[in-house]
Amino acid sequence: MSARETEVAVEATSEAAVPAPAGGALVPFPSLSAPGLIALQRSIGNAAVGRLLQRRVTMTTEGEVPAPAVTGSAAWTEAEVRTIQRELTRLRLYNLTVDGDLGQRTEVSLSEAFGDESWRTRTATEVTEALRAAEDAWGGGGRSLRYAELFRDGVLDVTFGMGFLEGELSEMSGAVSGIASALEQRGYAENGTRAAELLAAAGRPLANGTVGRFFVKENAFTYSPPAGTSRSIHSIVRLITNQAPGGGGAAATAFREAMTQGDAAWYSGHGRYGTGPDFDQNFLEFRLYDSAGTLEQTVDSYQTLETVLRREGRDPWQVFLRRVEENRIQVDLSNAGNLRLAAPHDNEFGARLINWALERSGTSRQTGSGGALESEAASSSQRYRVLAFYGCSTNSYDTALRDTAGFGTREADVLMTNRVTGGGADVSAFMSFLDNIVSQTSAERILRGVNTAMRRDEHGFRGDPWVFSGTRDNPGR
Repeated sequence: MSARETEVAVEATSEAAVPAPAGGALVPFPSLSAPGLIALQRSIGNAAVGRLLQRRVTMTTEGEVPAPAVTGSAAWTEAEVRTIQRELTRLRLYNLTVDGDLGQRTEVSLSEAFGDESWRTRTATEVTEALRAAEDAWGGGGRSLRYAELFRDGVLDVTFGMGFLEGELSEMSGAVSGIASALEQRGYAENGTRAAELLAAAGRPLANGTVGRFFVKENAFTYSPPAGTSRSIHSIVRLITNQAPGGGGAAATAFREAMTQGDAAWYSGHGRYGTGPDFDQNFLEFRLYDSAGTLEQTVDSYQTLETVLRREGRDPWQVFLRRVEENRIQVDLSNAGNLRLAAPHDNEFGARLINWALERSGTSRQTGSGGALESEAASSSQRYRVLAFYGCSTNSYDTALRDTAGFGTREADVLMTNRVTGGGADVSAFMSFLDNIVSQTSAERILRGVNTAMRRDEHGFRGDPWVFSGTRDNPGR
């Protein structure tokens, strides 16, 4: 395959919310259920919750009502938190200063240790004893993905999206069928109905379960958090592609759903000069006319169009704009399948033309404030996701994604390629990615796996193109 670019991530009522009764009667402190307490902890932090619970509510001078007893993590002292942090450090789940502050990084580490948030309702002694009884999270150094978040509903769902490759439909089909075969060899069975049932039971019903192929392996692997209870996890892999020019809208929508509602999403295909994943052909046909309105030539490739326009001037882009202004070129667009994430990363003719087409067709950015990714992530139960993009210089997506709520480094870890890439490694790289997540390996091992696949199977290029973004604030060391 040619290079892919020239294609050359309160139930608790506050004290202030309680109205003063008439006549100076005492007002009881609002009750906090366990879910409400957890919600309040997430909102204002453990220290603030502790202070709030320890206050006495006095609405008159007639007397005071004692605050409810402080329980769970809100009652932990700084000394107790330091002891807990030392145990998390031993388990390679925490690598910051042992400071006694039950902050966000310590909370994430505790969730990874227990596999859930049950630690919030336990005493410091109970948590410390459970951590001391635990074995190391893994034998070597490195950062962990947030597996407690990926597996918390009992289902791991991973989506593979194959972008549109003009003139190379056989490669698209080969990649999808190759992954299907590899999944079946690992014990997965194609069953869209069962996949929908499992996702619905996990609280994540699909918006459109008719798009793509679904492969299911029930009780695929065991998740054993160091200090928590082991449990079986179901695994679902969804394969999405589109081979009909102009028909990529449904595939793009399904892949955006995977990015916001799913655990992990992988894209293979053209990077579109950094504009985003694309499940459509973009350009169906270019028709060039003379000044009298007579058809001169029909072109179906924007690479060929660049060559033709260069004959009319040194800068084919200026020639194109002049023809557009003079109504001497007509372009049939097909942009429904483009997930527009960012601006083009260079000023090549193809990059300018794709950006022009996206503007012309009204294809809006999916990233940034008010974008579709932010909106859909906000309505999702998913608090963490893993994304991977195999295409030319897909590291161009990173800044735009990180500027999108729900895709910051705390919410998303992103694998990207930092150079022009060739095909050939779609199946081996994706299966390495999937296998390592199922095996709950470190981010470093996942990275080594996909780069090894590229060295072995990528067509026409050498070296390791993959990089990992967002893992520095993950548990581990």
